[in-house]
Amino acid sequence: GGVHEWVLDAFHAYDSPCWRAAGVVEPACIERDAPENIVRGGSFGSSAGGSAGVFRGHHGGLFSARVGLRCVYREAPP
Repeated sequence: GGVHEWVLDAFHAYDSPCWRAAGVVEPACIERDAPENIVRGGSFGSSAGGSAGVFRGHHGGLFSARVGLRCVYREAPP
């Protein structure tokens, strides 16, 4: 098992102005001081069958053993 993935996108409904302005190619809803960010996927603590595609808000100051993040580079580091 893994962890839910905390992503850069702000937690807003998809019909919000932020998502409407996101475009179609590589859409993103990024707000520097967003009160919550989206958490996607499932974790080792998720129930089977209901874990994939879970979307919810998570405040960056809260701790959870079930939430992690992934470092991504646009290009391979030198």
